[in-house]
Amino acid sequence: MRRVIALKRLEDLIRSTRKNLQSAGISEYLLEAELIWMKALNLDRANLYLEFNESPNVRFIEYAEGLVSRRMKREPLAYILGKIEFFGKEFNVKPGVLIPRQDTETVVEEAIKILDDYGSASTTVFDVGCGSGIIGISLAIRYPHARIFSIDSNLQACILTKQNAEKLGVGSQLQVVQSDLFTAINCDADLIIANLPYIPTSDIESLEPEVRVFEPRAALDGGIDGFSVTKRMLTQSSGLIKSGGAILLELSPELTDIAKNQIMEVFPNSIFATQRDLSGQIRVAICTLPKLASDYKY
Repeated sequence: MRRVIALKRLEDLIRSTRKNLQSAGISEYLLEAELIWMKALNLDRANLYLEFNESPNVRFIEYAEGLVSRRMKREPLAYILGKIEFFGKEFNVKPGVLIPRQDTETVVEEAIKILDDYGSASTTVFDVGCGSGIIGISLAIRYPHARIFSIDSNLQACILTKQNAEKLGVGSQLQVVQSDLFTAINCDADLIIANLPYIPTSDIESLEPEVRVFEPRAALDGGIDGFSVTKRMLTQSSGLIKSGGAILLELSPELTDIAKNQIMEVFPNSIFATQRDLSGQIRVAICTLPKLASDYKY
């Protein structure tokens, strides 16, 4: 038997949603309550406010209740909404693929500095551990002549990257490759960008439930020291990165010394640098390779 729902004003429903989310330990309950109702009613924020004194149809209320229930179980909001904004563009996200973080925008900004130095020259970029495709797609939009390979071992990530590339108009420019790091790659690159798992195995259980329970562990777990996957990638990249090229690694600040030591072991003549994110934490390790004498034009 279908239950009867007493119709309430939208403003009251949102207020109730806020209380429920707050009771579940959601810190951003004020914002998230509005986003959930925007999703349920298919409204932007301005029109949501215009509807505050209206009573939504029962089916919309039931749909919103289902979304709220999912969030109260600590399912990430991005999975519930099915989208997230990154570098000024809206990307689709879905369970089974790591949710993009704002910190990764720092990686894109560093990549732009490097690629701008190439001017109009054609470049090849490897985006390894591409997830939903945010890095490669953001660069493809800015550099239409760049040849970009988005690489991930996760089939779901590859499918989602293709969908996002088509959605944002760079589907024909991006080459999506399902591969364990570079095992399926047979060309070299001017720039390698790696956003690989970098959380030590022992730290996984202490993560927030949104991450620990719902996001794919393979995209989080970096092994005993948090650097095992990246170490393997660096070893493989030694035969793929062009002279004068660069490698960008997203990492946690705690891995800076490990990253430097490993980079200098694989590329002893390279220059090592770091870049901080908006919160002031070291977020990117930068390895720049020297040019060979034959690369210079006299």
